[in-house]
Parts: sequence; structure tokens; C-alpha cells
Amino acid sequence: MPHPPLPIPSPPQLSLQANLRFGRFELQPHERRLLVDGEAVLLGGRALDVLTVLAEHAGQLVTKNELLERVWPGVVVEEHNIVTQVSGLRKVLGGDLIATIPGRGYRFTARVERAAGVEPTPEKVEPPQAQGLRTNLPVTLSPLIGREVDLRELQAAIASHRLVTLLGPGGTGKTLLAQHLLHLAQGSFEHGVCLVDLTQVAEPVAVAGAVATALGVAAGRRDPLAGLCEAVAPLRLLLVLDNAEHLLAEVARVADALHRTAPDLRMVVTSQAPLRLSAEHPYRLSGLALPPAGSSVTQAATFGAVALFVDRAQRAARRFSLNDETLGPVLHLCRQLDGSALAIEMAAARLPLLGLTGLVSALDERLALLTNGQRDRPDRQQTLRAMLDWTHALLSTAEQKVFRRLAVFVGSARLVAAQEVAMDDELDAWAVLDALAGLVDRSLVALVDTGGEPRYRLLESPRAYALQRLQAAGEAEHTRMRHLQASTVFFLHEISRIYSTESRSREARIEALRPDFGDGLAAFGLAVELGDTLATLRLGWALIALMPLSMDRELQFLVERCEVLLESDAPAALRAEVCFAMYPVRSAQDMARAERIVGIGLAAAREAVAAGAATGLLYRCLGARAVIHAKAGDASAADAALEEAQALEQPGWPLRLRICFTDDQRRVAKYLGRMSQSLTLSRQYLQMRQEAGAGIVPALSGLADTELAAGQAEAAMHTGLALVAQLEGTREEQELAHARLNLCAAYLALDQLQPARHTAVLGWKMAERFGMQAWWADYLALLAALDSRPQAAALLLGFADATYERTQDHREPNEAAAAARVRQHLATSLHPDTTPALLAAGALLPEAAVAALALEPGQL
Repeated sequence: MPHPPLPIPSPPQLSLQANLRFGRFELQPHERRLLVDGEAVLLGGRALDVLTVLAEHAGQLVTKNELLERVWPGVVVEEHNIVTQVSGLRKVLGGDLIATIPGRGYRFTARVERAAGVEPTPEKVEPPQAQGLRTNLPVTLSPLIGREVDLRELQAAIASHRLVTLLGPGGTGKTLLAQHLLHLAQGSFEHGVCLVDLTQVAEPVAVAGAVATALGVAAGRRDPLAGLCEAVAPLRLLLVLDNAEHLLAEVARVADALHRTAPDLRMVVTSQAPLRLSAEHPYRLSGLALPPAGSSVTQAATFGAVALFVDRAQRAARRFSLNDETLGPVLHLCRQLDGSALAIEMAAARLPLLGLTGLVSALDERLALLTNGQRDRPDRQQTLRAMLDWTHALLSTAEQKVFRRLAVFVGSARLVAAQEVAMDDELDAWAVLDALAGLVDRSLVALVDTGGEPRYRLLESPRAYALQRLQAAGEAEHTRMRHLQASTVFFLHEISRIYSTESRSREARIEALRPDFGDGLAAFGLAVELGDTLATLRLGWALIALMPLSMDRELQFLVERCEVLLESDAPAALRAEVCFAMYPVRSAQDMARAERIVGIGLAAAREAVAAGAATGLLYRCLGARAVIHAKAGDASAADAALEEAQALEQPGWPLRLRICFTDDQRRVAKYLGRMSQSLTLSRQYLQMRQEAGAGIVPALSGLADTELAAGQAEAAMHTGLALVAQLEGTREEQELAHARLNLCAAYLALDQLQPARHTAVLGWKMAERFGMQAWWADYLALLAALDSRPQAAALLLGFADATYERTQDHREPNEAAAAARVRQHLATSLHPDTTPALLAAGALLPEAAVAALALEPGQL
């Protein structure tokens, strides 16, 4: 018996009244037509309705469900209908006016104006984000379904234990649970919360640097773990190290070191295996809860496995509901999948295609085949593997290609990068986009919402599976090559953006690039493996120049492999750029090698200029060379290099070049003792960084120190106050400690004892942690001398002298000036025979007694 015809709905009631114009097009909703250059074009009714909805919300995300409700009201249709209509619209409008947001919907990208005198539709303006401590959490979190009890218990565990390992097999939802934990805890920790995604870390030696980068703190150059511990030790913070199983031994070493040195740090490590540390408290995440037999619909809906299936099923099939008829099949399916969250999500995604009965039947058949019919209680990983096999078999050919090719990405990928790597002769960018949307819908790819450009990543278990599929398809080598090419083009483009005249700061640009560095390193590794000198130097230059210094081990890896190619036959300009980028990395460890690199770079820059290259490269290399000469005390050579560089200057050069050279000039003046000149240049440097929108903390720090050394104590005080204000409330405790030291010195130079004492109380607490005891002791001695306590001043100065000798450190100009003032006070306040004995006694003074002697009233 034939089915009765479906009712034909009336056209959707759309709120738009005016005609819309965008580019060559005019959309006339009431006349139900589209004009191109004034001529009507043939467009189907549904396509016209889809275009009307999208244009009405130009610049905004329109979800697939919203389109279905507006364009097909009251009718059950497959989502593929939207894809078909959008594809037809793109053939008429061009491919760039309708953007697909995989897993979410569509956005009309054209600027739309209302015709007949109506004001243009205002562009959507995103509100500025509040500046705060970095969390690395996605802007929007997926709902946490079925894990409410786990969340409460995890909160209790972290309240009682400083190191908790969140354990469970792939697909159980460890990451999402940890993200919700951090989200709830943001206001409970003075220095915030932070998620460290370890999926982007390939080598164990890079773990400490990855943690430092995620936190936004500086790690040690010679020993990144020691530097990380030093930076984190004073922080009150909740830290999650996510996906640790592939780096288990090193994560355990880092976690143990942090646990021992940072008493106010709480850590959660998510992993498939424990760290096996005595301090860890394991919390095992099992499958989602399953209702007992005989449960009613209302009762079953409260259990995690069923609740998750219903939520995902209703996203995929809007009219699905849990009722007496569907309860049995849903319970059977959830039990078959052992409550595995990822497996349940993948199964629910197939509901529109197969229906509930067909889904259960197909899944039973597949699981029985993959487990040889013996499936009493298989391991949950076996269940997930079965689901992956089954889901992969149901993907279209295009979706299978895109799925396996995405496996070459480390962490998440930008949409354009995914398209460039996955495309072939049969798949264009739009086909990749459609396939990617399908993979998001099937829970194989996750949408990472960072508040900016959307990013997409294979979940941990699907990625391991996709890598196997890539190898089996014989595409691994070719796909890695495409990934290398795409990464090189991307990072070289980013370098050109930073080298342009744009005002966006380098720090902000690097922050935006952090998710891409893992892919860049993977691509660089392939270039080295292939022995491709040009590719190695090009990508290496971009990565070295862009990476933050906290990624020390990664930078060392890049520098070591590029350094042996510096005298190759690669283009001279490229070799000079690599040298210039490498110099700051090498100078922190080995000045002899740093000087060699600058020498090679300078020769290459001269060769490049002789061949017709721009002189900006030579200008930068000459500035670096001048700094090296000044450090060595060779004033004539330093001045000659600066003069040669200044002769190359051109009016149209970008601000970035002049900022870099001004920094070189002020450092040269400082090293040569020209404090007045250094002060002028330091102020110029600060102003230029402000004009460029760059971070000003380094400039303020150098300026405060230089102002004090140049005898401008009041200016140093104001600069110091501004710097402390910049740093308070951040995780840069070491920078804050130095800022307070300089501020205290400025107060003492102005004889302002009360604010100096207050600043010293805060600063001395951090002195031991950052090796600043001797510097602070000089100022504590001066504070005591100015407070008419000469005996205490002598003891504290003796302590400072002994500490400098023991640590083989030396006084900087400002500390030397403070010590000299103390000795002058002692010469007029104490008998000459008394001072040596007090200095000697001070040398034996225990560090614990320093604060009481210097800062508590009534002491000597």
C-alpha cells in the first residue's frame, strides 16, 4: 500500500521586510527572487528560503537545527537537505559567501545592506575579552552529562590531595571532566587554573617547557624543570596535565618535582595509566552509570549512559524521545557499549540514518563479529575499537579520506590547514569541509572553541585508529609531505605578518600561534628526516623566531639542527635570518657560539645585500654585533657597528625594525657605562613599544633600573610603581620580585622609609626562592642605616658581603651604590674598631634572622 503524500507546508514565515543587497546581488524576499546585476536568476524555493535565513542573520552563526525549523517547519527531513541547498547556493553566489562551521552550522560572510533607505545591517562586534590569567579552557564547554557525582568526588579529592591522577581508558570523558573541574575552580585559587594539553608534546624533554608555556611563565634556560619549579613554587594554582599516557615517565618526574617545590599547587593528571608516585591519589573513571533492569523511563533517564545517549540522539534527530517504546532498545545499546561515553556518542550520531531498531541490530551484529561471538564482559577499549571499526565502515569515501589524513596533525588544526592537507584531485576545499562536518557530527572530530578561529581535532582514541588507517592506505608519506608544505607556508606567512607594520603585539600573535607549534615541530622533524636543507632552514627560521623562550627544549632542538646548515648553499638572506633568530637562544647558554652565529649571519647579510636583498636584514645583524662588542668592552667596534647600521636606515621602515635597533642601542650604552644615553634610549624604547601595542614589562623593568642608576630616583619610583601594578595578580612572581627590589631601592634613594619598609616586607619573602638574598640585604642594610640603627646596618651589610662571596655573584651598579651609602653611614655612626667586628658577625648571621633584624621594630 503506497504511503500517503506528505503535506506540503506553506512557505516559512520570515521576519525580514526589506530587500537585501550584498555585492552584485539583491535578495527580494517578498518577490521570492534573487537578482544578479539586476537580472533574476533561477533559484529553487528551498534554496531561496535558506539564503533568506542566512542573509537575515549575516555575520552570525545559524545552526542546522535553526535552519531546519525555519525552512522545513513541521516536516521531518534529513540534515543532508541543508548541505544540498547550500551547495546549490554556492554555485550561484560563489564559494566564499556562505561559511560552513563544522559541527555547528553556517555563517553568511558578506556585508549586507537593506535596500530602500533602510540602514545597513550592523556588523556583529564581539565584546572585548577581559584580561585575566591564562586558563587554556575552551570558551564554551560541552555539557557534562552523567558525571555530576564524579565531578563532586573529584572536587573533594583535590581538596584533600595535592596530586590526583584521573584514570580511565580512552573515550571515558577524562578531559571534559577535568575542564569542568577547572571551570568551577577558577575563583578559588589566587593564581587561577590552567589546562596543559600534552597531546601536542612529542618528546619527553619538552614537557617542562610545555607546562611553562601553558602557564605563561618563564622556565629555566639551562634546566627548564628547575626554572619551571622556581616560577611555580610561590603560586596558588590548580593545574591539569591532560593526556599524559604517552609521556608517563617524564610527566611523573615533572609532577613529582612540582609537588615537592610548590606547596600551594594542586595538580590533576589525566592518563590511561597511573604515575606510580607515592604522592598521587588515583581516581578511576569507569563507564557511565547504567540503570538496573526494570527501571522506568523516568528512572533510566537519570543514569549517565542513558542521559548521554538521549542528549546526543536528540541533537542528531530532533524528534527522538525516551519513552516506553524506545527505552528497551536504548538500555540494550548502552549496556552493549559498556557505558563508554565516546562509543555512545558515535552510536547516537547514526540514529537518523538507521533508526533506533536498525542501529541496535547493526551494532549487535558488528560487535559479535569483532569479538568472535565471545563477549561476556570485554575490556572497554575493545568495545571502543569495535565502535571505531563499525563507524569507519559507515563513513563515505570522502569522510574516510579526511578522517585518516587528519591524523598527521598534533593537537588541533585550523580549518584551512585541515583542508590543505586533506585535499586531493577528487576532494576540493568544500568537499573536505563537508566531510569534516560529518566527522564532527559522528563524534570522531571535536570542535575546539577558543573564542577565535575554530579549530578541529581528532579525539585521542580516534587519532590512534586514524594513524593505523593512514598507514594501511599507503598515504602516510604523501600526507606528511603535504603537512610539511602547509606548515611551512603558514609559519612563513606569520613571520611576514609580524614583520609588517601592523600594531598587534608580538606577544599576542605568539599566544594565538601556540596551538600550531606542535604541528610545526612535527613538520620540521620530517624536513630533517628527509635531509631537505632548504625546507629545514625555512621552517626552522620561522619557528625559532616565533616560539616563546619558555619552549626551551623545542628551541634547542631547532637550533641544533639548523646550526649545522648555516654555511650551506642555501640563499644568503635565509641563512642570515636563521642566524638572527638563533642568536638570543644561543646567547643565553654559550656566548662563544652566539658570537660565531652573529658573525656568520653578518657575512650572509652582506652577501644578500650585495645580491640585491633589502638592507633591513643587515641593519638587524649589525645591531646584534654592536651588543656583542659592547659586552666585551670594545667601545670603538660597538660604535662602528651602530654607525654602519644607522647609515642604512630608511624612513619607510616598519616600527618593528626601529624598536629592535633602539633596544640594541640602549643595551650598548648600558654595557659601556653611558647611563645618561642609556636612559634616553630606554624611554624611547618604552614609548615605541607602547605605540606598537607590544608588551611593556621588559621595557619598564629596564627603564626603572636605568633611571635609578642615572640618579633619577623619583622617576624610577614612578616607573617601579607602574611595573608592580602590571605584574601584581599575574603568575610572573620572579619579575614581580625584581620589580619590588627596584621600587624599594628608589624609595630608599628618596629617603621614603615607610613605603620602602612595606615593599621590603613583601620582597624579602621571595628573596631566597629567587636567589636575591644578597641584593635585598644591601637595601635592608640601607633601610636600617637610614633608620638610625647602625649596628643592624653593619650586621646586614656583613651578611650581604658574605652572600655575594659565597654565591660568586657581584653587585650591580644600584646595589653597589646602596652598599656605599651604608658604609658612609657606618663611618660616621660607629667607632672604627666596631665596624669590622659587626661585619664579621653579620657574615655568620643565619638567613632566618635577617627579616627580624631588618624589619621588626625594636631590633638594635
